[in-house]
Amino acid sequence: MILSIVDRPRYGLMEHSEALTDYAGRHGPTSVRTIAHPKLAPGQQATERYSPLALLLCVARKECTALILWSVGITYLLLPLIRLLNRQVHIVAVCHEPGGLRQRLRKGDPFIYSHVVSLYECLFLRFADMVITPNSENSKKHAMRYAPLIFTPPGEAHAPAHDAVVYLGKRSAHRCLDFFEGVASKVLLSLAGREGDIAFFPTENSKTSADKDELMRHALCTVNIYSVPHNQSGVTPDSLRYGVPVIVSELDAFAPHVRAYGAGVVLDREQIATEHIAAAIRDIEAHFDSYSDAALRMFEEHFGGAAYRRHWMPVLTALNSKA
Repeated sequence: MILSIVDRPRYGLMEHSEALTDYAGRHGPTSVRTIAHPKLAPGQQATERYSPLALLLCVARKECTALILWSVGITYLLLPLIRLLNRQVHIVAVCHEPGGLRQRLRKGDPFIYSHVVSLYECLFLRFADMVITPNSENSKKHAMRYAPLIFTPPGEAHAPAHDAVVYLGKRSAHRCLDFFEGVASKVLLSLAGREGDIAFFPTENSKTSADKDELMRHALCTVNIYSVPHNQSGVTPDSLRYGVPVIVSELDAFAPHVRAYGAGVVLDREQIATEHIAAAIRDIEAHFDSYSDAALRMFEEHFGGAAYRRHWMPVLTALNSKA
């Protein structure tokens, strides 16, 4: 059995881990069990609560053959002890920022956080048998194995009314937050011919996967416009799995695919401005289906079942063969 571990309270990472568990159960080649931080409300009943002590006991009793670590968390600190308890257990680390400190600072992560996490990662990543990165360019540049961020499709399709302009994920100046808050958002929506407010997720009162499912059923489009280069964003595939088109910039790691599939609107760097974003919203309302086949095709090929079979299944097969 392989344990897929999310030891920090990050819903997005839990969704990737639960998708891995789900696809492995349906397509093989082995079983994967998700263990998630206690603050996370699991999307699947089979997901268990993370406990460092329970993990160490599982490793010592040789009840698991491999560990997949989705984040730089407390389990990294336990890796030397895990190695002492069971030298046969295989450790797979998912490295989201293989460029380390420089990449984190360029992306806009807090200064002290970036230094601490980068040092932490550098010290403990050496214990991993395999390092995976969810960005194909980074995999070539840093000699890591590529496997994408995967999701499972939601259970329900779009609602008849699809009018919400959604800002998914972390609010950040590097994700053009200034356009979507306060007076600026009113101006933007007015130019787009729309009323109301930008729909943010998560919020204090809406943070679970079920809450997101309900919001995305009513979404017209998702804005995920980066003003700086970045490695990958789970927001883009997260939106596509609902059949919701995206508005991204050319700096988005998935921008070439969005263009190729027609899964949304890609803005050039110089088009990151209120009038162009408003025009993109109008374009999506006028020319895109409310449940976009193009978005669903891109999702399936790059972040869904086909992506699992192409990239993650060989990883699990390799781990299973070493058991």
